[in-house]
Amino acid sequence: MNRHKSINRALLATAAAFGAALTLGVAPAVAGTESSAWVQLPLAPRGSLTNVTAVGTDTVFASTEFPCLPGESWLCGQTWKLNGTTWSQFKLPDKLSSGSPIAGTGANDVWFLGAGVISPALAYHWDGTNLVDYSPGVTGYNVRAAAAVSPASAWSVGTSSSNNDYRTDQAAVGRWNGTDWTITKLPAITGKTTTLNAVSASSENDVWASGEQCKLSGSGDDRCQLYVVHWDGTGWSQVTVPDFSPRGIVSIKVISRGGEVFIGGRESDLNTHTQPDRMFTLHWDGTSWTKNYLPVTVSADHMYSVLNGFAYRGSELFAGVSHTKNEGVVRWNGQAWEQYAGPLATTSTVTSLAGTVDGRLLVAGYGSDASGAHDFFASLPAAAPSAK
Repeated sequence: MNRHKSINRALLATAAAFGAALTLGVAPAVAGTESSAWVQLPLAPRGSLTNVTAVGTDTVFASTEFPCLPGESWLCGQTWKLNGTTWSQFKLPDKLSSGSPIAGTGANDVWFLGAGVISPALAYHWDGTNLVDYSPGVTGYNVRAAAAVSPASAWSVGTSSSNNDYRTDQAAVGRWNGTDWTITKLPAITGKTTTLNAVSASSENDVWASGEQCKLSGSGDDRCQLYVVHWDGTGWSQVTVPDFSPRGIVSIKVISRGGEVFIGGRESDLNTHTQPDRMFTLHWDGTSWTKNYLPVTVSADHMYSVLNGFAYRGSELFAGVSHTKNEGVVRWNGQAWEQYAGPLATTSTVTSLAGTVDGRLLVAGYGSDASGAHDFFASLPAAAPSAK
């Protein structure tokens, strides 16, 4: 088990909220028409689920968090594997923290990555029988996210730094070629730090990664802006995206499929907090970027609400947000985001979501119903084929 500091869940759940922000690209809040279709799934035997990763029709890996000791804010973690409806603890090497990035293409092709801040970067591969160490041995590479395309192609992204000094943060990527991992620093930007927090790979020649570029000097509200890069099969290039000034951005996620790209996170007055934070996405349709806001009311403390990811349910795109005051599950309707009735009467927090190869949506989080406030893990069955 690994220990790390966390905010007390009760504090988060009771945080007050600003009013809902309905601005450019926000659809009126509407309840999902299929809320009754949610199927409650068993929770892991210990802890709250995070980092849910579906790697096959019936195989899911996930991390859990729980207080190391009753009543304390330090959290410990474990890694679990779900086969069908049965959870079993999945033992990782002690030096690999639970909660580290997981990526895979099937039950016999799963990567567990991590470490690298002041210790060598780690990469372990599960082949269905054995956990094999393919760690690149590079120190200073802090892995933030991973994506896999095939057994011979996988990617990781994060930050490379010297002596754990954030002022030297420089975006870096890792690439698995079927034999070994290579780590590459991306070009530095003068006067700024860069980091990559998320990656999505549609194919070996179409990989998107997103994060932040932050000014080294100054403390303005707009000090951190989007940083987006794309791999086209021959090299990485920085992508020009809209600037959010005079506001800044944090907590960035990305998903890509079929030429479409969605990048999302939280828009904020990073220093003064004079306006309510808003959850946003940028949508690339192959021609241009469009900004949209999610119809969620975030926590009033400007800190705890996070867009925790995207996932496809067949052709439908969903997103999950934590610590909202209305509904943490939202769906893209082709033009804007709309609220979608979640697994509980009030699904205020989505900690993780994942799409399965057979078209289901898996969602983990926290909310309340007639039985009170509690964790949940649920599945939304594959959507029925549209009428011809």
